Amino acid sequence: MKIHEITWQHRNDFRAILKCEHCQSQQDLIDGYSDQNYYSEVLPKIVCVSCGKDAYGETNWQVQAKQLTAKNKQLEAKLAIAKNEITELTNELKNRN
Repeated sequence: MKIHEITWQHRNDFRAILKCEHCQSQQDLIDGYSDQNYYSEVLPKIVCVSCGKDAYGETNWQVQAKQLTAKNKQLEAKLAIAKNEITELTNELKNRN
């Protein structure tokens, strides 16, 4: 979503009309904040209510799938470390007996 028109602003807070890059529909934004993080990180991730896509052309479920895939990879790495630690501890116990 891109800012089409700012309708109200007080210091860094603003309200605006957003326009979708993909389907050109418009929607209201009532809680914008004017700083670099908002423009580069928050605004591009706002999902259009008409077509369901964000600024990158991804639908909400695609974004969630990427996040879950990344989380799954982290958990698999932690599981592999835990398995190695268990194997090492088991071997230590066997060697003691």
